[in-house]
Amino acid sequence: MTWVAWRVHRGLLLVVLVGLVASCTFLAIDAASSTPHVLDEWRTISYLSVAGMLTLPCLVGLAVGAPLVATDLQHATHRLVWSQDVTRLRWALIKLAVGTAVVLAPMAGLTLLVGWWATRVPIPHSIVVGGFYGRGVAPVAFDTTGPVIVAYALFAFAIGALLGAVVARPGWAFALGAAVVTVVRVLVQTAVRPHLATPEVLSNLTGSAPVGLGSAWILREGWLPTGRLSPAAGSTWSPFPDQCLSATQSDATLARCALRTHVHFVAIFQPASHYWALQAGESAIFVGASVLLAALSVLVVVRRSA
Repeated sequence: MTWVAWRVHRGLLLVVLVGLVASCTFLAIDAASSTPHVLDEWRTISYLSVAGMLTLPCLVGLAVGAPLVATDLQHATHRLVWSQDVTRLRWALIKLAVGTAVVLAPMAGLTLLVGWWATRVPIPHSIVVGGFYGRGVAPVAFDTTGPVIVAYALFAFAIGALLGAVVARPGWAFALGAAVVTVVRVLVQTAVRPHLATPEVLSNLTGSAPVGLGSAWILREGWLPTGRLSPAAGSTWSPFPDQCLSATQSDATLARCALRTHVHFVAIFQPASHYWALQAGESAIFVGASVLLAALSVLVVVRRSA
């Protein structure tokens, strides 16, 4: 049964491998032609590389997962298999195991390559404020490096497999899966990731960021009443007081003005040192969700009428 599953999906596997080889070649050319440590460098190929790495894991996962079960259900070839000695449970488990291997192995290799690529290619300012060089906690740098790449692909695969088992149409499963994956990733980035590690707080009277904060992920920043690290109920983060805007823009003058108006600058951020903690937490979330979705896929197949 396992060999049959490999043969059935060998065409899809070939397409995935060809696509990943092309992506790896693209990244290698990009890295080899880039000038290290030049954050303002603009390269069309770098834009395409970043856009590709933001979408490729999910596209690969959906491309493998959506037709995994849906194709057999659509063409009713599952009835022949179920009429043999192969149980529905075994059929579903082997399908998922083969699909997981097809996604996991190449994406793990791609993650290693991207780790090298990210240390070679400076990302322009227009993609992320300040650019980034290598791994980072800011959203673009975070989403395109590290083990979350594999986790995103596995999650997309599991979503595609489940939707394929439900709607029995590969195209619809892919389209619906793309929407679901996009929404989930945005929600996790905005509502969950900031809390996976305890944020740090910067407070001063000038609004000047210390050296090293440029590599951090700023969650909130602004001016608050003295003594507060978050806005009071019904209040928001305030811009610099109007009465200080005309002051000579030196740190000492700004500090004196802030003291007179009883405000201070506060920044809540995830420092670069939290990169691996955030990667581990988010990877665990997506991998755990993938396991649950795979279990639901098996349940749908087992309870499906022939």
